[in-house]
Amino acid sequence: MGSRIVIYSSRLDPDADAMASRLTELGHQPVRLNTEDLPAHSAIRLTHDGGDWAGAIEFDRSGPPLVVDEVGAIWVRRPDRYTMSDELAADLHYFAAAETDHVLGGLFASLDVLWVSHPAAIRAAGWKGEQLQRAARMGFRTPKTLITTDPDAVREFAETVPGDIVVKSMTGPAGMTRHHTGWRDHPLGRRQLLTKVVGPDQLEGLEQVRYAPCLFQEYVHKAFELRVTVIGDEAFTAKIDAYEGGVPAVDWRKPGIALRYSKFRLPADVEASCVEFVRGYGLNFGAVDLIAGIDGDFVFLENNPSGQFAEIDRAVPELGLADALASLLVRGR
Repeated sequence: MGSRIVIYSSRLDPDADAMASRLTELGHQPVRLNTEDLPAHSAIRLTHDGGDWAGAIEFDRSGPPLVVDEVGAIWVRRPDRYTMSDELAADLHYFAAAETDHVLGGLFASLDVLWVSHPAAIRAAGWKGEQLQRAARMGFRTPKTLITTDPDAVREFAETVPGDIVVKSMTGPAGMTRHHTGWRDHPLGRRQLLTKVVGPDQLEGLEQVRYAPCLFQEYVHKAFELRVTVIGDEAFTAKIDAYEGGVPAVDWRKPGIALRYSKFRLPADVEASCVEFVRGYGLNFGAVDLIAGIDGDFVFLENNPSGQFAEIDRAVPELGLADALASLLVRGR
């Protein structure tokens, strides 16, 4: 095992850019394994002769190649779609993408290195429904939730919930553009799918719910929100004050709202539960979203196993997110 750090992501990823810069400042030269370089803008040469896999992936662009026996740690951030050669017939693109996926999957399964985090662990940790059940069993309070394709079930759910309900996506643009070719150019593929309140007018017209499963939850009235970034066995918590029209915003990611980050200290038991939740999947990184309710309770919303950190790191440098992640990658196994 070597000491080279690989950042597996895409070209347009500010978090990957920030980590690459930080590692360079520390004297390391990370490999950027961008999905857009594969396979059209790279040369894959991997060999097996009875021992471990050997060889390299070299890129047309500048930067170091991925030499298999030099790798010590891989940070899986946000891979996107592969790029196919213009000379390849369009009806073979899916086959070429599947073959490329298979090569990377086999290589990743063969590498005994530090993963932040392994793709299999990330996928297992990404199911929102399972997250809610696991969190509840660990003692977290979770919102009442309905997943359905039945408009009448939504209306019945709304009647059982005191106050408003919200609708939210379970995948989002990153997952859609990764697996479905058309999403990159679709309007939904270029913006976040925000959580929205479902008002009385929307309850009267819910026929589109029939076309795809939708997730509805009770709206938890908040004092503020929290992003708990778990890196290794440590947790770093940022308080998020987000206001729209003088009241707490439904979704703090909405552009144009008044937004402020600050360092926050969670109760020790809640912080420990966040770390246990993330580590329970075999993850070395997780971005846990909590609501601090107006009643003082902490409510679990979700965990993003490949969540963003750079924006909060810039806003609250005293948290030291980039340094903590860089330190973990440099230490390796």
